[in-house]
Amino acid sequence: PKHHRQRLAHVPDTQTRPERRPQAGPKEYYQDQYQPRPQTPEDTYSYAVMLFDQEKYDQVVSSLAGYCSVNKTDLKANVLLAKAYLQKCSRFKEQGNEHWKTLVYTPYKMSKAMLAYQKDPKVYDFNRYLPDILYIAAWSFYINNRSSRARKYILRAMELTQTPKAEYLFLLGDIDAEKAIESRS
Repeated sequence: PKHHRQRLAHVPDTQTRPERRPQAGPKEYYQDQYQPRPQTPEDTYSYAVMLFDQEKYDQVVSSLAGYCSVNKTDLKANVLLAKAYLQKCSRFKEQGNEHWKTLVYTPYKMSKAMLAYQKDPKVYDFNRYLPDILYIAAWSFYINNRSSRARKYILRAMELTQTPKAEYLFLLGDIDAEKAIESRS
């Protein structure tokens, strides 16, 4: 409208006009303008580990989900992502949020998918991550109130390691405590 031009008459012309786009189409223009810094897989993983240590599980999931969906054979990143999902499930269950019931299947499915790589020759370090994969399956079963299956998986994970991780022992202790409480009732 004419009155808008009059109010802006004192403003230099460069401030009222939007910046002109280059000759490339809009898609290429926006991709060039907002292209994220290239990151190596190790940078992505170490950033996610830092967030996991700070208990920022939502951010771990958002930073690793895209990477892990493309790189399914990167077991190290997939194990961390599954553990972040399980932490979220545990918190939801403790808070009484029913969302844990649907979310718990994500890490369980991830553990089953990772177990399928056992015979894949491209995955050279599978045995290194096998106890963690079994731990993820066990924790998924435990959250989903299936203690006997959880116990089976965690015992198998502990058999495969010379010195079991503390988290394995804590899960086994939780499972056994729950069974003891049930047997008293």
